[in-house]
Amino acid sequence: MSLEARKYQSAEDLYRAQAALMKWVRQRGHCNYLHKGDIGHRLFNGCYGYDPGDMMRYWLDEAGEICAFALFFPHWEAFDLQVAPVHWLSATHAEIFKACENETLWLARRLGITMKEIAIETFDCDPAYVAFVEARGYAWRKHSITLTRHDLAELPTAELPARFRFHEAAAHDAALLA
Repeated sequence: MSLEARKYQSAEDLYRAQAALMKWVRQRGHCNYLHKGDIGHRLFNGCYGYDPGDMMRYWLDEAGEICAFALFFPHWEAFDLQVAPVHWLSATHAEIFKACENETLWLARRLGITMKEIAIETFDCDPAYVAFVEARGYAWRKHSITLTRHDLAELPTAELPARFRFHEAAAHDAALLA
């Protein structure tokens, strides 16, 4: 693999990962990709108290573009790996996947965390990805996340009570919002 791995260093890395993820979703669809907001939420909320430089890696291709990134959660016995469509289910994907397993285990040892297993999120919208993960020794099982979508065009019009209104919050609203 000729990809360069880097540790998270600044908010610019987060923004680049979000931009890459949005591009990949446009190319492949949402199946087995995080929402762009999940990156920051998982890095700074899910990994609160840990150094973000330990908890995120990203890989650059020959052009210097992010082509994969991972978030590590040894305290949850898990990692998230997001890979560009060009590398999806390839030997490169497999190599980065293995590197993520190793990094998760190394972080657990360094942080004094005992792990019994490593969990990977997979969604049944892509059976080929489930097979890819199972080929690496993981067992797929239905778990806790259910995505429900509603067509908001079908909602009836609702009237606000008297003296209520919707508007964008502005600086002069801060005291009222507090």
